[in-house]
Amino acid sequence: MERRLGTLEIIFQRQGRPHLAPTYDVSGLSPREQFELDTILAKIERVPTRANGRPDLRPLSVAERERVNELAERITVDASR
Repeated sequence: MERRLGTLEIIFQRQGRPHLAPTYDVSGLSPREQFELDTILAKIERVPTRANGRPDLRPLSVAERERVNELAERITVDASR
């Protein structure tokens, strides 16, 4: 799981903004949620990348994209606090 968290950073990078590496804390997720996130991230690692270097998420279902966004929000640590 830890090695795949870098994939989240690539997915959620916003162009035109200074790069601030997010910090992730998966301890708030249940083991099942951690497995679910890891499974989706594993799929993302296998998809082709776009010209901008970000993964092409079209092969994922809408539900998978929504779920990874939901879980990512829960594990992203706000550095400003």
